[in-house]
Amino acid sequence: MSMLYYFFSIRQMENAYLFNGLKISEHEKVMLYQNRYPVIFLSLKDMKDISFQDQLNSFQIILSEIISKNEELLTSEYLDEMDRNLLKQYKAGTVNKAQLQNGLRFLSMCLEKHWRQKVILLIDE
Repeated sequence: MSMLYYFFSIRQMENAYLFNGLKISEHEKVMLYQNRYPVIFLSLKDMKDISFQDQLNSFQIILSEIISKNEELLTSEYLDEMDRNLLKQYKAGTVNKAQLQNGLRFLSMCLEKHWRQKVILLIDE
């Protein structure tokens, strides 16, 4: 999964060299997609065998961490003030349950608006 992240993520241009000399680098059409997309990469492995409430709490932490890694969204001129304020609430962990359930959708929408590019969502475990 991490190789997919390094290949597609717009934030990983400095790691493009990882694919030099690999079979994939021989395919020019495929290489056009390298480092072109905002990518959300998350692991749900720590959510096994815990209560539903603990899963919600863990998911809130995951969303907060993703927003911290995409801090530019909080000041993006491509997002309106309402979206930026809601992102701040997600980051602070003060969203309600309904907002939490829509967190990935909302975050994807914000990333797409900011980067003006479709988002790739990678979910592990």
